[in-house]
Amino acid sequence: MASKRFLQVILPLRLDWEPWYYAMVGSGDADMLPCREVSVGDRISVRFGPRTYVGVVSNVSDTPAIPEAKVLPVSRIETGLPSVSPEEIKLWRFMADYYMCSIGEVYHQAYPGNRINKEEAGIRARQRHEEAVRKAAELLRSRLARLQDRLARKEKELQKRHNEKVTAELNAAWKKILDEIRAVNLRIDSLERSENPPVMEDARLGLVWENAASELVDRIESVFKDGKTVLLDIQERIRPKVYRELLRRELDKGRQSLVLVPEIAMSKRLEDSLIEEFGDRLIAFNSSKSESVRRDMSETLRKGEPVVILGTRSSIFLPFSNLGLIIVDDEHDASYKQDSTPRYNARDMASMLASIHGARLLLSSSSPSLESVFNCMGGRYVRIDSDLGEKRCMPEVQLVDTRAEVKKNGMVGCLSRKLIAEMTRTISMGGRVMLLRAWGRVDFVINDLKVVFPDNAIGDPDSVDADIVVGTLISSRHADLSRIDLLCVMQPDKMVARQNFRADEYALQTLELFRSRLGSSEKEMTPVFMIQSAQSDHPVYKALMGNEDLCSKLLDERREFSYPPYSRLVDIILRGRDAEALESLAFQLGQQLASALHGVDLEGPMPPEYEKPGSSQIRKLRVVLPKDRGLAARKQGMKNIVMQFARERRCDIHLDVDPL
Repeated sequence: MASKRFLQVILPLRLDWEPWYYAMVGSGDADMLPCREVSVGDRISVRFGPRTYVGVVSNVSDTPAIPEAKVLPVSRIETGLPSVSPEEIKLWRFMADYYMCSIGEVYHQAYPGNRINKEEAGIRARQRHEEAVRKAAELLRSRLARLQDRLARKEKELQKRHNEKVTAELNAAWKKILDEIRAVNLRIDSLERSENPPVMEDARLGLVWENAASELVDRIESVFKDGKTVLLDIQERIRPKVYRELLRRELDKGRQSLVLVPEIAMSKRLEDSLIEEFGDRLIAFNSSKSESVRRDMSETLRKGEPVVILGTRSSIFLPFSNLGLIIVDDEHDASYKQDSTPRYNARDMASMLASIHGARLLLSSSSPSLESVFNCMGGRYVRIDSDLGEKRCMPEVQLVDTRAEVKKNGMVGCLSRKLIAEMTRTISMGGRVMLLRAWGRVDFVINDLKVVFPDNAIGDPDSVDADIVVGTLISSRHADLSRIDLLCVMQPDKMVARQNFRADEYALQTLELFRSRLGSSEKEMTPVFMIQSAQSDHPVYKALMGNEDLCSKLLDERREFSYPPYSRLVDIILRGRDAEALESLAFQLGQQLASALHGVDLEGPMPPEYEKPGSSQIRKLRVVLPKDRGLAARKQGMKNIVMQFARERRCDIHLDVDPL
């Protein structure tokens, strides 16, 4: 005989509750659908308003928590869709609670109906770059053939009898052509290395690193046995050796691993390194993958098969069932923060994911976030670095004080004479130069270069055959720097002048990112990282040169002013078309919060730091919450006030916990 089961369902909507539905279970009558038992995690189709949605069963009961007359029937059970695991639902609930959103919004992010390929541009850019490399190599080989033909003709001329002046002229021309051939050959070799890039290890460490890798991994394993998270503070180019050994050990145990990377475009070299070891046991995943690829991958994970997933932040939603290790590469990177609801940070959610599955967690960075450094100070994490001297393999850092250079006539336009001298030396040795503006346009930089270096090719960051490459920090974030021998960041002072308490931290991390990726270990030339600044005594630049402990100074400042990691921040984001009306709404909401919440600081209303032209107006309130036992209650109280205000005023409001 059929019996009625009442089901609470998570829908991919912004709802503060989980609706109830019913299903007739045990019926053989085709008119009474469905006819099998329903369990938590099953996917079912239900009507909500005018539309049908696929939801996830979160509760099964004999009685609903609302009047039975208001409960609608299930449309059907989606037998063709895999169930959602209890571990997935647990992660969703934690994320919804922590980031002050609905579990439906998390579900929508985890199982999107139509995946938005925000990172496809990175893939297309890489494809364009590879095509440009191929074409540039062809052009250089053609140029080499012409030069060799010219050289042969000059040598034939030299075999003839000439007066002393003509002979000298021919010898000079012959030598010039020979120098050009050598430079072209160096460029071709460099391009061929970029088409088949070496793994991210630094050959200059040689056998010392090879022999010590297992010892370093053993230190990490020892910390794991104590139940602690590891913060690995070593350079990017030598991390894959550690990763490979840790991942191999997990696979030998028959367990799954997740390696998180900030962005697709920044992960290719790591993927190239790992695939040599793991082959088809390494699966790359990101938001550009099709639904069928995700389905096959999810099935593999649900079966518990031992594989390594290399993915971006959305990978934390994959249905792991046998997870043993999570590695977060470049844990400080802001790309781990989602910019739409739920506004989660994948680094922080990786910690919860590891806890749910009983997995170990490794965070790595050459410039760790202050939050991670703080967790090391508190004993939650253990910081491990290498004593193998990899710092010696880092590029030389040179700082040019443009104020002093101006006083002694040491500037040619925007180029310092010290920079010009270093560029001349680098190019003469067959090297390449990159000049990056921290902000603004690069036109006047190019104009000055054309005056000082009229005979050298100048290109943009995607150029592969230019002697000098010019761009901005933003446009060059994904550029391959392995073939750059001199990189100069010009006037990065605006980064440290931002009205943001994280400005110095971000500036140091950004500069460290470019420095650590500069130059190839295969070249004998030591790469140079140069900064032209009007604030040469700024702590960020001193820290980059190893002359100041910036982390300790910044943590002291944040403790004094009660900023994270000594407090929690929540941004309340209001959107609308009328700036004046939006300002008024934000002010009214701020008054309500100030009167209802005690022991918190409220900042704003204020516009966003960066506002896109033509977009809707935005006003922001920032709430600073003390990290004490009342934190959870304050967050819930604030959420209730904000959501009620949004309903009553019919305005668009979102919450951003731990904003960057």
